[in-house]
Amino acid sequence: MSSINTDIAQTLDITCRKGDTFAIDITFRDSSSNLAPIAIDSVFSFQMQVRSSDQDTGTPILGDSTSGTGSAGEITLTPGANGVLAVTIDDSVMKLVPSGNYVYDIQADKSGAIQTWVKGSFVVNEDVTDYAST
Repeated sequence: MSSINTDIAQTLDITCRKGDTFAIDITFRDSSSNLAPIAIDSVFSFQMQVRSSDQDTGTPILGDSTSGTGSAGEITLTPGANGVLAVTIDDSVMKLVPSGNYVYDIQADKSGAIQTWVKGSFVVNEDVTDYAST
C-alpha cells in the first residue's frame, strides 16, 4: 500500500529563560533545490503561538500580532533576506510567562495556503534576577 505524508514541519525544541529577551533567527531552505534559501520576505506571512499543549484550544500563552487571539503582538515575526525569519519576544513579556513546559508552532501562509513549517517544545526556565527592579 502507498502512502503520502504532507506534514513538512521540522522539529526545533526551544529552551529559554523567563524575563530574558527572546531573539532567534530561523533560516528556511528548500530541500529540493540544493538547500537554497527560500525567498520569504515578500511572499509569505507567518504566525506563531505558544500553548500549554497541542490539544489546548484556549487562549495561547503567547501569540503573534496576526494570530488574533490571546495577547496579540507579544511575538514579533520578521521575514528577511536569505530565508531568515527573526522571532523576538520582549523581556517585559517573557517576565510574565510562567516557567514551565509548553509547545509552539510557526505557520507560513502563501496566498491562503497554510503550512506548519516548525514545531516543538518551548521550555521556559525560571529566572533569579529581576533586572527591572535592580
